Amino acid sequence: MLNKDETNFLKKLPREQFKHFRKRFTGCILATDMARSNDDLGMFNSLIELHQVKDGANASELIDHTSDVTEFNSKQLLLEHAVHAGDMSVATRQFDVVRKWTYYLYDEFFT
Repeated sequence: MLNKDETNFLKKLPREQFKHFRKRFTGCILATDMARSNDDLGMFNSLIELHQVKDGANASELIDHTSDVTEFNSKQLLLEHAVHAGDMSVATRQFDVVRKWTYYLYDEFFT
């Protein structure tokens, strides 16, 4: 059996990198919360309209390089939407796949 130190891939990260990772990862987990889905989607659609993103054109404009904070936040927004899209896509799969993942979710939740 492996102990925690053997499986902790974050153990050797410097403190600032760990904080950066934790903030990104926490945001991505929270992005799967359906309670905020409509607000997030509205903000994302507004951003797409503002930068006239269509068929991939101008997509790089979605990342705001004004400062380190705005760059972090704009990249975080894109990551969160990618994770949320992946989370939502489960329902579009064949029923056997959805059922299997649902049971995995139940097991994880109740553990």
